[in-house]
Amino acid sequence: MNTVVMTEVLLDWSVRFAAITLAASVCIVAGGKSAAIRNLVWRCCLVSSAGILVYLVIGPKLAVPIDTPSRVAPAIVNEIAFHVQPYVPYARPDVGAGKLEAGSKALDSERTNQSNRWPSAGLIIYVLGVALCLARWSLAFWRARQICKAAKPLDNGLETYVAASLELAVPFAIGWCRPVIVLPWNAANWPNDKLNAVLLHERAHVKRRDWIWQTAASLNAAIQWFNPAAWILSANLRTTAEQCADNEVLEAGVSPSG
Repeated sequence: MNTVVMTEVLLDWSVRFAAITLAASVCIVAGGKSAAIRNLVWRCCLVSSAGILVYLVIGPKLAVPIDTPSRVAPAIVNEIAFHVQPYVPYARPDVGAGKLEAGSKALDSERTNQSNRWPSAGLIIYVLGVALCLARWSLAFWRARQICKAAKPLDNGLETYVAASLELAVPFAIGWCRPVIVLPWNAANWPNDKLNAVLLHERAHVKRRDWIWQTAASLNAAIQWFNPAAWILSANLRTTAEQCADNEVLEAGVSPSG
């Protein structure tokens, strides 16, 4: 895939994804659905983003039929041929045909280089943006994993994947196959109501696989860093996931003040 084709795919992908995100936003605003429905809508947008990219890269290309001169009325063809004459460059007597041909080739080569220069520069800027976003995400992920490794499991009857860390101010859940819930170091001294509410909230994130979806949204935003729709989706997916977890805590009978 050359630079021009890659640029066309990225632009086509971003435009289609932005249209889907805009439609989802309008439906959510008009419908006023629950947090679970809104989160599901944003998840569907994220899946559609991957589907659009796969289709544009390996999907069939739809050919648009264009009328050829043989399908156009002969009178129109004759009229066009009468008014449009081929360009014949003026040949000076002291310039040979070989020099004219060489000059024409040099001009064509310069035009080709100019047409390819801007896509190449844009691709370099795009790659740098993706690398910066991925480096930022990788650093945050590495930091979270380091906190998990240094965290100490709580020995108060809770599950072993619940740990406490001195480096943490707010709890979080991370992981795919072996998810880990990390709490602040003083969580063991919290009142039981508060501790149970926090654990219910973080376990809701684990059960809903919110970390996986948020990671996918972050990667989508990194690849489409130039597209505001990707960042809007990532932020809304995070917000609705938090609301869903809060709702599960309330449904478990925990009061909002707890």
